[in-house]
Amino acid sequence: MKLQEVDKNVTVAWSCLPSQPALLAGGTVAGSLDSNFDTSAHLEILSLDLARPSKPLQVLGSTTAPDRFHKLCWGMTGVANETFPQGVIAGGLANGTVNLWDASKIIRYRVFSLHGSPLLLRALTLHSGAPNPL
Repeated sequence: MKLQEVDKNVTVAWSCLPSQPALLAGGTVAGSLDSNFDTSAHLEILSLDLARPSKPLQVLGSTTAPDRFHKLCWGMTGVANETFPQGVIAGGLANGTVNLWDASKIIRYRVFSLHGSPLLLRALTLHSGAPNPL
């Protein structure tokens, strides 16, 4: 049974918070093109409304990314002590880096570019090539 859908080429991670289980992080998938041939990379936080399945997913916040995503994970790091109240989103990118974002800042700032952005916590270059097994 289909509840909702999003017409985007994204890889997703569910919110880790029991208090907000209907949030999704969506990162532009590496190796894909949309109907507009857009090659940009974005990370979005989407809200799923299960009470009204006909309502489209609401974008709560969005940021640009330095490259497209192979994998996304949404973890509980910093939730208990409220350093990162919405947790941390980790993205394995096509350029071989793993980037960490503060989910609460993506929601708070709504739309923000990567350049000068406080949303990106850290970019880790662990090896060359795509980090597919994140």
